[in-house]
Amino acid sequence: MGHVHDKETDVGSTIGDGPLYGVRVADFTHILAGPFCTQLLADAGATVIKIEPPIGEWARQRGPQRTGIDGNKISSYFAGVNRGKRDVTIDLKNHAGLKTARSLIESADVVVENFSPGTMERLGLGLADFRKSDPRLITASISLFGGAESAGELAGRGGLAIVAEAESSLMSQHRGKDGLPISTPYGLGDMASGLAAYGAIVSALFERERTGKGRHLDIAMIRVLLAFNSIGITGEVFSTDGQPRVGGGRTAGMGIFRASNGFVTIGVNSDSLFQRLAAAMNQPELADNPLYSGHASRDQRVAEVDEIVTGWTSGHTIEEVIAALSRTGVPCGRVNTPADILKNETTEQLSLLEVLDDGIGGVVRAPANPFGFRYARNSLPLAGQDNEQVVGELFGNDEGTFARLQKDGAFGGQEREVAT
Repeated sequence: MGHVHDKETDVGSTIGDGPLYGVRVADFTHILAGPFCTQLLADAGATVIKIEPPIGEWARQRGPQRTGIDGNKISSYFAGVNRGKRDVTIDLKNHAGLKTARSLIESADVVVENFSPGTMERLGLGLADFRKSDPRLITASISLFGGAESAGELAGRGGLAIVAEAESSLMSQHRGKDGLPISTPYGLGDMASGLAAYGAIVSALFERERTGKGRHLDIAMIRVLLAFNSIGITGEVFSTDGQPRVGGGRTAGMGIFRASNGFVTIGVNSDSLFQRLAAAMNQPELADNPLYSGHASRDQRVAEVDEIVTGWTSGHTIEEVIAALSRTGVPCGRVNTPADILKNETTEQLSLLEVLDDGIGGVVRAPANPFGFRYARNSLPLAGQDNEQVVGELFGNDEGTFARLQKDGAFGGQEREVAT
């Protein structure tokens, strides 16, 4: 077997730590969107039991990897969205495995999945059936357009973050110099949808406290990202009403500007901030120029203003630009790379990263919970490490039960109990 944790060290078992202490989550998720949601639930104190296939989920193979002395591996994809979870490997196509999965769902307060719509039903794990048996159960499904009830035939289309970003209109807002739309390389659609699912689940838990009833949450990635582009959509509405967008929707003095040693971002979105920017650049006359003094006129000259600002920033270092603008209250910041985040002072000052036990003898630094929650069990699980303990909780601590399930192939066979 893999590592089995003592209950006294498991938040959600005997340690009351976090606002979601006592909430039990059956986690049928993979890759990014679903696992990010359930990691946030774990950070807040919920007991999250991650269900993986016998060979481990695909995210364990994605991105840079680290191998421990025992041959087990951990990947960047897995490390970023799976801390604080317990882990079982179940063969959902095996009768004994399916029985175990059903028991996990029946013991849960919340079930989260991000398979293609209809997959849970085909596996014999239709969530609607479980909610009929347990009206308090909260279920959440994350997909591109939503499930069959809400999206109809669109539910059958395969969906990844890049598709959601495109279909939601977000991708069209980011273009290169050649005019081609640019996709985000960090899974915006996944992470945003995971965050949205977390918020929906917590809201449903609050509702259940008042009404005693759970609900199903149909999280459509395209709906989440469309909400992110609310200003773009409403701007289009107003422009078609005969009110053209000033400056093509851009704001003069707001953007990314080249410094002598990298890039800096400046946020000027009002006349008063433009006045402060002009003063910081030692060009106060710009604020008195009728072409630039008011936003209506200034935003029709975005390229002109950007050239003026770049002329100033390019002659200074990032540090010098930030120092000058910060004194005047103009919002500004360094354009950091991931490597910068790992080494800069702000990261340490704000405790932006967590140090996690990687489960294979080392540690890994990963972004901290965005809400400030910190789970006491702050480690990454090996695939199947909690099989025996979880089975004991579900069926009693009869050693024969686990052995029978294992023999029957519930965990994918006897040859490898902990997958890499």
